[in-house]
Amino acid sequence: MLASDLLVIDFAQKDDVLKLYPEAPLLSSDKAQWDGIQLQYHRHPPHQLSENHSKQHRIIIHDRSPSPPMVEEMIEHRFQKRQFGYGDVTVVPADVLNSAYWNTEYEFITLSFEARTFARHTFDLTTATDIELVPSFSKPDQLIYSLGFALKSELESSGVGSRLYIDSLTAALMTHLLRHYSAQRSISRPQSGLAKRQLQKVIDFINQNLEQDLALAELAAIVQMSPSYFSTLFKH
Repeated sequence: MLASDLLVIDFAQKDDVLKLYPEAPLLSSDKAQWDGIQLQYHRHPPHQLSENHSKQHRIIIHDRSPSPPMVEEMIEHRFQKRQFGYGDVTVVPADVLNSAYWNTEYEFITLSFEARTFARHTFDLTTATDIELVPSFSKPDQLIYSLGFALKSELESSGVGSRLYIDSLTAALMTHLLRHYSAQRSISRPQSGLAKRQLQKVIDFINQNLEQDLALAELAAIVQMSPSYFSTLFKH
C-alpha cells in the first residue's frame, strides 16, 4: 500500500470515524465541549478495520458482546490474536499504523486526544524529556476501564457533574498513561501538597467563582502548573 493511500483518521472531524467503522457511534462527546478528550461509544457487527493511523492518540476500551469476540490486532506490522474480555484496553498512539478484525458484534469505547493534551497534563510529572506514548496490544487495565466508563456515565447524565469532574478524570487517565504506557518512566512524585500561599490563592478563587463551572486547567493556571501536577498536589 502506498503511503498516499493509507487511511488517515482525524477524530476532531465529526464524520471521519465513518471512514473507519461501518456505523456511527451510539454516543459521542462531540457536543459536550470537553477540554482535550473525546469519547465515543460503539456497537459494530463483525468487521475488518482497514489499515490506518490517526492524528490523535487513541484508547480502545473493550466492553460487551453476545459472546467474547476473537480479535486480531495489527500494530506496526506486529500481530496479536486473542479472545477479548471485558475491561481489556488497547493503546494506539497517534501516527501508529494499526488495523483489527473481530468476528462477532461487540461494544467498545474509544477515547481520543491530541498529543499536546498528553504533554500538557504530564509536563510537571516527569524529569524526562521527549516522553512518548507507546502502543500496547489489548490487555486488562481496570483503572482505564473504570475511568472510561466514568466518563461515559457523565456524558449520559448530560453533564450533571462539572467540567472539574471531567478534567479530574482526564488528569488521572493521563498520569496513568505516563506511568504505564510511556517510553520513559522517570517520574518525579511530589512529597507534599501545595504551599499554603498557593492553596489559599486557589481556594479564594473558587470561593469568588462558586457560580462558575470551573475547569481544572483554570485552577492549575492560577499557580502556573499543569493540570495533572496541580491535581496531584491539591489532593495532598
